[in-house]
Amino acid sequence: MLKQFLLIFIVLYLSACASNPSSTIKQPLVATTIEQRNQQLMQLTHWIVKGKIAFIENKKRQSATLFWQFNQQDNNHYQQIDLTTFLGINILHVESLNNHHTIEVDGKTYQGHNLTQLIYQLTGITLPTKALSYWLKGLAYTSADKIEYSQNSLLPKSLTSYYYQQTWQIIYHDYQLFQGYQLPTKLSIKQGNLRIKIHLNHWSIK
Repeated sequence: MLKQFLLIFIVLYLSACASNPSSTIKQPLVATTIEQRNQQLMQLTHWIVKGKIAFIENKKRQSATLFWQFNQQDNNHYQQIDLTTFLGINILHVESLNNHHTIEVDGKTYQGHNLTQLIYQLTGITLPTKALSYWLKGLAYTSADKIEYSQNSLLPKSLTSYYYQQTWQIIYHDYQLFQGYQLPTKLSIKQGNLRIKIHLNHWSIK
């Protein structure tokens, strides 16, 4: 009797596993043209990303968890960025409305209009936020940017971008399908001696 019960339990358990696959399994990427994907992503103006970010410059390395909420509707642009240590200590908190930025660092509040410059002055971190909101999706920031696409997937392999009067090289290592959008999950950014490594484990599309 016990053996029959165990057999029934195992069968039901295996059936449940088969009908409810783990959410960690990567969904296959969908074949699409470069133009279709770019047009789709340009319309993606409400998103949240979570993951890890590392800044490496010379022999200095800073790592943090990343939360970034981005909302754009018509000419109104709101964003929130949080960098925290792996112990949960906040390194940087940013809230932006259009071109007005409020930053909290070490319990103190600062305001300004040049976010990249303000973050660097307060933390020593170079975070090219304006261009990065495009790079995270695998999109060019300006029409002068150059993108190399994979011959197999037609997804960006690398992107050479011009931002803040400097040349930035972005390499895309992996993609996943999130709510119908093919989005990067691993990318690295290079500018001079600076390296930025980003590993995203969550894209939320609104």
